[in-house]
Amino acid sequence: MSKTLTVIFGAGASHDLLHNRSATIKDEYIPPLARDLFTASPVGSVDVAQAILEEYPRARAAAATLGVRGDQTLEEAMNRMQASTETHLRRQFVQVPVYLRHLFWEISKNYTTEPVNYTNLLNAILGVTSRASD
Repeated sequence: MSKTLTVIFGAGASHDLLHNRSATIKDEYIPPLARDLFTASPVGSVDVAQAILEEYPRARAAAATLGVRGDQTLEEAMNRMQASTETHLRRQFVQVPVYLRHLFWEISKNYTTEPVNYTNLLNAILGVTSRASD
């Protein structure tokens, strides 16, 4: 009988990637936490997310709303914007998923050559599961 294992990573799983000699890391592509997806990086730092956001003017306009959410989660703010009765907010929202897809594609492609945290976790899980099936 075949068994399937599903591993779901949390929001910050890539944010603190271990640095070691097996991986090349480009710090400018560090995955942002959800709270930082629509806010600018500190002055003087390379901001890949901001550069990508500049390619999507409606998403950039939406960032003004999504970057300051008060006590709402990002998901709640995005859902509210998407369902808004205000046409201009819905139009702005249209580019938000496109911006996020582009951002996550660039991060996935460029951040690291070896996702050390994931590799270590999967090796540990596979070691446990292989011992359990012996």
